[in-house]
Amino acid sequence: MTCIWRKCLTHWNKCRQKGQILVFTAVLLPLLIAACGFTVDFGNMYMHKSRLQNAADAAAIAGGYAFRDNKENIDYHPKADNASKESAKSNLTNFDNIGRLCQARVDKAGVIYYRVELSESVPVYFLSFFGVGDSTNVTAESFAQIAYTGGSSGGSLFDNLFSYGSGGFRSINASQNPDNPSISQILDASFYQGRIVGMGADADMTKNYRHELLNLNAKTHYQNGSFTSMQDAINYSNAHPDDTMIVTPEQDLNTSLDYKLAEILGNAKADLAKNKLIWTNENNIGNIKAQVMSKDIDYIYNPTTDTPQWGPGNTEFKINDYIPANDTNKNNPLFVVVDPPKSPWGYGTHKLTLQGYNMPADSRPIVYVYTGTGTINIEANNATFYGAIYAPYANIHMNDQGLTFHGSILSKGLEITGKSTYIYKKFLSDSAGTGSSGNGTASSNATVGLTSPPSDISWD
Repeated sequence: MTCIWRKCLTHWNKCRQKGQILVFTAVLLPLLIAACGFTVDFGNMYMHKSRLQNAADAAAIAGGYAFRDNKENIDYHPKADNASKESAKSNLTNFDNIGRLCQARVDKAGVIYYRVELSESVPVYFLSFFGVGDSTNVTAESFAQIAYTGGSSGGSLFDNLFSYGSGGFRSINASQNPDNPSISQILDASFYQGRIVGMGADADMTKNYRHELLNLNAKTHYQNGSFTSMQDAINYSNAHPDDTMIVTPEQDLNTSLDYKLAEILGNAKADLAKNKLIWTNENNIGNIKAQVMSKDIDYIYNPTTDTPQWGPGNTEFKINDYIPANDTNKNNPLFVVVDPPKSPWGYGTHKLTLQGYNMPADSRPIVYVYTGTGTINIEANNATFYGAIYAPYANIHMNDQGLTFHGSILSKGLEITGKSTYIYKKFLSDSAGTGSSGNGTASSNATVGLTSPPSDISWD
């Protein structure tokens, strides 16, 4: 009897355990199905996301190169957008169902970012039971950085005292004997403190100045009698390369002289629109001065230019008629952008007059930009100037007896004719802007590469 009872008890325990497995199975089965469903749906989403990300990376790089090579700007970049489209199309078989957004921005340092965002509606299966719907949107974004790296010798475009192109550089003094100048003739020449650089492969590097270019250190030696000839300065410089008296023009093969012009011009137009100002010949000069003094104006775009009697197509700008001498906002350069329309006679000759205009050392520096070609005659006798002159397509002829210049000059060609002192000072960086939302254009030698999302740029 006991044996039979034990057999029954054992059988009952086995049946009860089998029932527990059924209960556990009933409880766990929905969880297992859910896990499988989540795995399928999220795995499918991850696959689409990965595919989109690879396509977005390739599209951003393609767009960045097209942006650079076609010299497009952040406000209008159709060739970059088309290049990114073709790249994405080649990497996505269902491209017609892909949403695409392309944007470009420039940061305060002048670095341009090209952004591509791709989006796709991906079907879901298990997640639809949780109110997600039949599909969900998957997005991927990628950023290409278009950054200027500078030249091997020139560095920043505004790091040089003089930068010139195919027009060459000349320093001429009619009274000098180029073979054996006297001390009085040497002291009657100009002195230069800073680098002089020919920009680009077409820069005219011919030695066509009349004398060795001396710096201010050499001037001191001549004045106190330490040197008695030009050869003294040459010999000293050869023996002391770290304390040279000679300024020798260099060449930068990698930097384009005009690569910042479009950005400055775009900034000027943006500032003009922001302030709703139109500079015409009817503007009152006093009113312009007052608005410049208000510190709300960073750019004077295409200001009043008079057509003088000395020929059609010629223009003149008297900078001291516009810039108040007591404007002491010295950390914020004022851009004067002259963008002349081409007349039937061409651009002619442009005259910039600084005559007798002595800017205080702490005054607001002036960045004078001229977009035309031809020649700029700068009348600058007995004047003091702080700022930069930027005319990448024009030749500058300096009538500069007694000028003290602090800043930099960038032009197609430059000729110095008088007795003056030129001292390099940096008033602006490659970003070239002073607060306006500009028209960023990449230089032809900028590098393009993927980067993380910039933290200081809004893409809204």
